[in-house]
Amino acid sequence: MEFETSKQFDKLVFKINDKSTKLRLKRVIERVGQAKNLDEIPNITPIVGHPNYYRIKFGDYRVGISLEDNIVWFLYFGKRDENTYKKFP
Repeated sequence: MEFETSKQFDKLVFKINDKSTKLRLKRVIERVGQAKNLDEIPNITPIVGHPNYYRIKFGDYRVGISLEDNIVWFLYFGKRDENTYKKFP
């Protein structure tokens, strides 16, 4: 699938200091790029009440994405806490 990143996502990723987290995020992005549809992406869940918005879980982190015109937009990245879903979508 084709994908793009938002400025907010780029800023959040830039702040990551842990190399293993960056590597795991890179693998998630690669899997999205290789997938032909959303069903091929592991650990993806639709966000209830928000059509076309999804989250991808890995470890304690969440990646927020949206699907628009067959383009996956990476919108949010962060550690899972009580504020995660206040910030996304």
